[in-house]
Amino acid sequence: MTLTSMLSHPEDVTRAADAGCLGALCHCLSPEQLHATLTDHHLQDDLPLDWTLRHGRSTALMVALKESAPPIIYTDEYKEKINRTLLVYLMADRVPIAMNGVRGCGYLFQYLMQIKQTLPQPLLTPFVRTMNHSSNEMKQLVARVCSYLARVEPDLAPEFLRAAIPMLVNGTKEKNSYVKANSELSLVAVLRLRQGDTVQQSCMNLLEIGARESLSDVITKVLRKVAIQPEGKEEELDDTLLLDRRIVFSFLFIMIIIIFPYT
Repeated sequence: MTLTSMLSHPEDVTRAADAGCLGALCHCLSPEQLHATLTDHHLQDDLPLDWTLRHGRSTALMVALKESAPPIIYTDEYKEKINRTLLVYLMADRVPIAMNGVRGCGYLFQYLMQIKQTLPQPLLTPFVRTMNHSSNEMKQLVARVCSYLARVEPDLAPEFLRAAIPMLVNGTKEKNSYVKANSELSLVAVLRLRQGDTVQQSCMNLLEIGARESLSDVITKVLRKVAIQPEGKEEELDDTLLLDRRIVFSFLFIMIIIIFPYT
């Protein structure tokens, strides 16, 4: 109850820490508690709501999909609602909410690839289209999510590769240097160019002729050079973990005081 009451906290860091805790707790809840938390908070989105509450809820859902909760929450009872909620977040006008939609899709795609399930097309298409977003932060994040999936999944789903590769090729042509660099690094990771040409050739076979030619051109002109450079530091997608330790400790201390009042 304390965590849910703070999902709309006006301080960004406090709200993110609170929502991250609520999302991570999902796999510990009883079926009744989980149902109430999902239906009343994680999967409850109303556009007229204050944007901070929508952001808190989107953060909590994103972390729940990241942690050990996907087998518990992405079930026949909730999966359609989760897909719809993520889609709404992807299309949100507030960039922090839309970014949580991108992260949430990334973690959901990871889970579905692990269990060998087809990725939902109603989510995959809007996900790759976020490379056309007006925010460069969003464009960078989409590329980073693709890099993350390439890092954690040995066999990326064909439908993901077919949709993501042309999008990343377009990203390499962006004017913003950060978007361009992230797209190039992501393509190197997705195509596994540092390990040889085997994956590259199989990916080529998935693409239409025009997309294949564009990819081949980028590989020849840019990606070969990028692939021989040292790999950079792995970045964490979950921004609730990138919090000042003093703030986190203060938050936990307050929680202890609330739950175990001094007598």
